[in-house]
Amino acid sequence: MACDDDDGQLFARPTGAAGRVVRRYEAHSFSGLSPGVHRGLPSRALTFRFSLREPTEIISMPDRTQSPGSFFGFVGGLHQRPAMVAHSGRGLGFGIDVTPLASRQLFGVPSGALASVVVDVADLFGSQLTCELHERLHAAGTWAERFGIVDEVLGRVVSSREQVRLPAEIVEAWRCIVASRGRTTVGALAAHVGWTRRHLASRFNTEVGLAPKAVIRIARFEYACEALLNPRRRSLAEVAADAGYYDQSHLTREWSELAGCTPTAWLAEEFHDPPRLDEEFPFVQDAGRLAG
Repeated sequence: MACDDDDGQLFARPTGAAGRVVRRYEAHSFSGLSPGVHRGLPSRALTFRFSLREPTEIISMPDRTQSPGSFFGFVGGLHQRPAMVAHSGRGLGFGIDVTPLASRQLFGVPSGALASVVVDVADLFGSQLTCELHERLHAAGTWAERFGIVDEVLGRVVSSREQVRLPAEIVEAWRCIVASRGRTTVGALAAHVGWTRRHLASRFNTEVGLAPKAVIRIARFEYACEALLNPRRRSLAEVAADAGYYDQSHLTREWSELAGCTPTAWLAEEFHDPPRLDEEFPFVQDAGRLAG
């Protein structure tokens, strides 16, 4: 992916202050495809995206009461229904992988304030900083330059925010859900951190945006997604058992609710529609020839 005209996908690790709140960057470019619709599935990460060509057209929001919108940069909170994103057959942009626990540090609000909604980046960063970011990104000639710009701008934002330490119990409950891939219970989490189930649910909703039970469900679903995308994947029944579902029917029911389609239908979409690309791409820091 040496230039904007090369279709592909590329990852980079954040540096400096940005590295305290961002796990990785993901850049993508595609063209020459038929117009279509992509499913934005529920996940454990906040949805933070920038488009460097035409704006992102979200034609159906996770919260169906929110009107469709067009965004050059947007942030979406955790959600339990898919967002439907239209594309013209070409696209150029990147995503920023942010955990809900870093929402206050980066966006100035708890992730609970973003739950199931999509907001323009300017509403969180301000119009001046957002314009600066867009102008500098469009002027940059390589992905290495763009990632460096994002590092610098996000680092400034993080450094300007009041540092808020989240309750250790919330951080630990989140860690347990992620580490177990959703194979835990609210009761076990509450007992582990020493809070009542009700108190844990209340504080989790505020800081994360969903109750622990919902996040457990999404973590299990996300693991199943990754297993299904593995080229050496096993049968649906085996994936269901490994991910912690009762059986294949349970997996299919969960998929229908969270993705809005069956696992088989989703796989057909993913391998025939962007931004899924069925090969592994390196981190830009590990492949300088791709970044320049």
